Amino acid sequence: MNIRTVATLICLFALSACNSARDNTTTLRDRLAEAETAVRLSAENTKRLENTYSDIYFELNSLTVDNFKAKVAAGDSFYAYIGRPSCGDCNAFEPMFKRYIQSRKLQDKIYFVNVHRLHQDKAAWAAFKQQYRLSGTPVLAKYSRGRQINKLDFEDNGGISAEDLEKWLAQNRL
Repeated sequence: MNIRTVATLICLFALSACNSARDNTTTLRDRLAEAETAVRLSAENTKRLENTYSDIYFELNSLTVDNFKAKVAAGDSFYAYIGRPSCGDCNAFEPMFKRYIQSRKLQDKIYFVNVHRLHQDKAAWAAFKQQYRLSGTPVLAKYSRGRQINKLDFEDNGGISAEDLEKWLAQNRL
């Protein structure tokens, strides 16, 4: 082999190594882009889930919307807090309500009904409100014998003060 052939082989080897490094860099960049996309989607999914979850679940037992409907239809007597984590009024009401839950030991006396998903379907939400005599959220209501007995409804009341809540709790012997 002459020097020219050896030099050519060395150049080809070096070019091959550069191409291999470039391919590895491209592969690593693609993997990084995929990982960044996965992290972004995970963060978006977490945020979406946060909007459907309320920490009131730590304070009260809960009913799904279907279980709530079944209890009403069965004529059960029970109290419900109907709200949704995507409701600003609910988020403003809950800290005060939690203090009453603790001080009056209401954990097993009132059910939380999260209507977030139902609220997203405007027609279904309107029908639900009409059927269960609600104006919106938040609302505390007593149901018995298949109908609403009384309620403390934020929208009907123009808000819910501590005094309003105390009166409703006293009226219902809670």
